[in-house]
Amino acid sequence: EAESRPPSPEEARGMRGGRRLEANETAVIENQGSIGEAPLSGESPRDAHTYQEALLMTYQKSNCYGECEAYTFNLRDGGLSSLLVDRGEIAQGLYNRQLYSLDYQALNNSLDSLRGMELAPVYPVGEDIPTDIPYRLINIPDADGQAREVKVYGGAPPALQRFMDRLEALIGEQSWERVRETGGRN
Repeated sequence: EAESRPPSPEEARGMRGGRRLEANETAVIENQGSIGEAPLSGESPRDAHTYQEALLMTYQKSNCYGECEAYTFNLRDGGLSSLLVDRGEIAQGLYNRQLYSLDYQALNNSLDSLRGMELAPVYPVGEDIPTDIPYRLINIPDADGQAREVKVYGGAPPALQRFMDRLEALIGEQSWERVRETGGRN
């Protein structure tokens, strides 16, 4: 319950605009609901295990013998995405991007639809596939949260094909920020 008394002089020094300020191990934050945390040490507040668990999907376009794009796209909970480019319209390397909330919501809704679908592990189903043709690889959890991998050479169901086409368009529309390497590499 909130108190209705005016703040003491000590409490008033810890207020801005009528809101109380709190301190934690990372930074002073305004008490406006859930703002989050900003680590002061430069370390991530999540450990590597938690970071991996936050992965919602991975999408990979493989290399080909022509001028096709080849990259791996990762989407994490909250819309943080990364793009590891092997060949494409932008230079080879690692890029990050926080998706706009509307793009993230639309993508997440599409993922929810795919989670409930019965998908084969490889498309086209029941056909011999040459080993040297490009493919798209999607890793998403199924409706029960179990990891599922779908490799598409062609012949995907219409809903899956629409998802891949929309995702590739979304990836192509983003302004990616290149991740700068730190540390010494020879």
